[in-house]
Amino acid sequence: MTRGERITGIALIAFIVLALSVDAAAQPDRRGGRERGRRGGAGRIRMMLPLEQTLSFLAFDGKIALKDEQLVKVRNALMEIHGKRAELQNEMRDGADRQKIMEKLGLLRSSMFEKVKAVLDDRQDKVLDGYLERLRRGFQRGRGGGRRGGGPPGGGV
Repeated sequence: MTRGERITGIALIAFIVLALSVDAAAQPDRRGGRERGRRGGAGRIRMMLPLEQTLSFLAFDGKIALKDEQLVKVRNALMEIHGKRAELQNEMRDGADRQKIMEKLGLLRSSMFEKVKAVLDDRQDKVLDGYLERLRRGFQRGRGGGRRGGGPPGGGV
């Protein structure tokens, strides 16, 4: 699989995750209203574009073993994305069109991983792909698909 095909695959995964989360954001909560708080709005943007988690993984995971020069390049790329993510969060707080923000977020996410992967060698690229797959599965489980215990959230009656 060529680097371009891998990037296309990651972009496709990001689009699918984005599409699923847009659908989830439109679902009413148990009281019949829209979901609020950490998992809605700006908090959802942070969750869908995990800059801090990605940088932490790249910096500290021994399996990926970034060289110092690579880490500086990755940090610089993520700093640029961080600023753009903050702009999207502000737009979301100001009540901008949610669909347009989600489209921008998908493009920003693709750009983020494209820039990060441009710094990595093939072995590191595979390690990052494994990490991203674990993140994707965790995100899906966190949306209610894989709750342990089988009961309703909150454990109440």
